[in-house]
Amino acid sequence: MSSKVAAPKNVVKDEESEEDKELQVELKLLVDKAVGNDLTLIPPALEMLKYLIRTSTTSMTSVPKPLKYLAPFYDILKETHKNMNNNNPTKKTLADVISILGMGTAGGEEAKKNCDCLKYCLQGTMQNIGDWGHEYIRQLEKEIVQQWSFNCETSTKMLMPLINDIIHFNCNHHAEIQACDLLMEIDLLPMLPEYMAKSTYQRMCMYLSSCSKYVDETERSKIMKLTCEQYLRFHEYSRSLITAIQMNDHKMVNKIFSLCKDKTTLYQLGFICARHLYTVDVNQNSEYYDEINNILSNSHLSSHFLTLAREVEVYKAWLEPLPPRITILGENMDSARQNLASSFVNGFVNAGFGCDKLLTTEGGNKWIYRNKEHGMLCATAALGLLHLWDVDGGLTPIDKYLYTSDDYIKSGALLALGIVNCRVRNECDPALALLGDYVNMDNETLQIGAILGIGLAYAGKLLNRNNITTLQ
Repeated sequence: MSSKVAAPKNVVKDEESEEDKELQVELKLLVDKAVGNDLTLIPPALEMLKYLIRTSTTSMTSVPKPLKYLAPFYDILKETHKNMNNNNPTKKTLADVISILGMGTAGGEEAKKNCDCLKYCLQGTMQNIGDWGHEYIRQLEKEIVQQWSFNCETSTKMLMPLINDIIHFNCNHHAEIQACDLLMEIDLLPMLPEYMAKSTYQRMCMYLSSCSKYVDETERSKIMKLTCEQYLRFHEYSRSLITAIQMNDHKMVNKIFSLCKDKTTLYQLGFICARHLYTVDVNQNSEYYDEINNILSNSHLSSHFLTLAREVEVYKAWLEPLPPRITILGENMDSARQNLASSFVNGFVNAGFGCDKLLTTEGGNKWIYRNKEHGMLCATAALGLLHLWDVDGGLTPIDKYLYTSDDYIKSGALLALGIVNCRVRNECDPALALLGDYVNMDNETLQIGAILGIGLAYAGKLLNRNNITTLQ
């Protein structure tokens, strides 16, 4: 082993400052000592090299100067490491230096291909790897992923301590996303929860949820389950519930309801499930059993909507009961198309309010009869929009139209009854009771109104066996 290292021929002679020239001389001197025969000088020389590399500062777009000036000595350092006795404690320290040099361009494409950065890291001290900086960690992650699928079980065990150190570093240095990416790439995501903390779990869970949209169904299920469990672990009941609903995991939904003890949060969970028409098996021994069941059935949907409308002071320009008219031969005539449009607009504008100035006034009947056939059906059905969700008070104003002799008005009333019951569950099943008899009638007009009404009333809900038998 030579005691002197010849100056490399491929050093670029650019215009350098005196400080840079001094740094080059110092680095060459340290390399001479590190590869020399004096065993007493090797350890301090290597420690000094590590210190200079670790403390070097540079811009975001350039290579640190110690790495650039040490690049020509890369092969010499590798050869020295190869010839060192395995029992020599400085061999691991030298491996650390070679590993950090392998991160850059020192070894060229051959070093990248052979994963020198990872290879010598595993042969090094494996201590405080985060001290080398984020870029070093990124390079190790890249090479771990590259080598993972080719490693046998023994090599995998060698990598695990390093993987644990990397994940720990990332999760403590605002790089949680990189930790998630690494574990997903090597299919070790189940080990992530042990590194989650109260300050980091939200970012990690949100990122995992976003990633689940771009993987296959099997991987998606794993990611969503882990996310759901971690939200629940940190008492994020609402987010955990939403994730469980997305997975359609009925057991997890019930578990969330059973673990949550806060009244306000339980009500929020109930409203979320009611919004998605998701069935929940509420514990009958719960002190909030009745309230949660009422929320899940959407029985208060109408009253809550009206309360909200009053609180936010919703004002609207009410439709005047004066339909557009056209003149034919000097006489004012109603336009069927304009009347039909007014019925639709009036119904949607005033949906859920229970009143308007077109259909719920004393002259409401006259408006219905200003239409013809299917126009009358639509005008009557618009009453269902006006009384939307109001099962207790909205059925009575519609019921009277079931006794008219006009089939189109009666069919519209049947459709309106279904619209009123939409998304609302009631133990009496008023929609089925009122519409069931009309489903099998020979009158096609009434049959269509009844079938559409039942379809809207039970949209997104499962009919029980008795209800299906009644319809048949």
